Amino acid sequence: MKNPFSFFKLRTLRFWDYWFLSRFGGRVLSVPRGRQKAVVLSFDVETWDEMCGGEKELSANAEEEYFKYLPRLLATLDKYSAKAQFFVCGKVLELYSDAFEEVVRKGHGVGGHGYYHENMSRLSGGLQKRIVDMVKHLLYKKLGIEMRSWRCPGLAANFETYRVLNELGVKYASNCYRVKPFSIKGVLEVPLSGRMDDYILGFHSSENASGLWSEYMKRKILTSHKITVFGMHTWIRKYDPECKAIENILDYIGAYERKVWVGRFDDFEESCV
Repeated sequence: MKNPFSFFKLRTLRFWDYWFLSRFGGRVLSVPRGRQKAVVLSFDVETWDEMCGGEKELSANAEEEYFKYLPRLLATLDKYSAKAQFFVCGKVLELYSDAFEEVVRKGHGVGGHGYYHENMSRLSGGLQKRIVDMVKHLLYKKLGIEMRSWRCPGLAANFETYRVLNELGVKYASNCYRVKPFSIKGVLEVPLSGRMDDYILGFHSSENASGLWSEYMKRKILTSHKITVFGMHTWIRKYDPECKAIENILDYIGAYERKVWVGRFDDFEESCV
C-alpha cells in the first residue's frame, strides 16, 4: 500500500514551509569571534553548456570563468583577508578540478551543488542520494575534502533532500531565503538573506550592474538578520568582470572595523546553541 504521507516528503518546499520550520525548529547562531554581524559571500559554480548537462548558454566558457575570473575573484578576497563559500556542480569538478585546487588551498569553503545542476525536488529519495553521494566522492577524490555543505540547484529541495543530506554527513544547507536559521532532518539550514544575483540583475550585462549589486548587498547587511548570506554565481563575471561589486562590499564592511565577520559556513559549527 502506498504511504499516504509520501506526497509531503516529495513535495517541493516553499517559502511558507521554510517560514514555519524556522519558527518552530529555529536555531540560534552566534556570530564567530564575537562580532556583531556575520556575512557569507557564497558562489554557485555551474555551467549551462551541453557538456555539463545544461540548456542555456550563460557560462559555456570554462577558460574565461574558471581560469581567468575565478583567480581574479580569489585575489580580491585575499586582498581583504576574506573567506567565501563555494557550491560546485559535480560535472564541473570532473572536468575542471584543477581550477578549484586553489580555492581549497586558500581556505575557502567548498560544498556540493548537484551533479548536472538537477532539480533535486523532482527526484526520488534514491536518485537524490545517488547524486549527493557522487558529488561527495568527487570532492574527496579531486580536492581531498569532506563535503559538509550543500545548496540545491534552483534552491529546489524537499524533505527527502534533507534526509539524504543528513545520511551522507552534510551539516549545512542553504536552500531558501529570508527566514532565520533552523534545523531540518538533522541539517542546519542557513538561508540566503535575499534573492540571488541573477534575479536582481537579470541575465544581461549592464554598465551599472556592479554598482546595483553592491548597493543591494549594503542594504541587506543593514536590514537583515545578524547573519547575512549572499548568493551569487561565478558567471557574475558577465556583468562584473573586475570584481568591483565584491571590492565595494568588502570596503564597506571594512569601514565597520571589527564589528562584521566574513567567512564560511564551517565557521559557524561551534557557535550553535
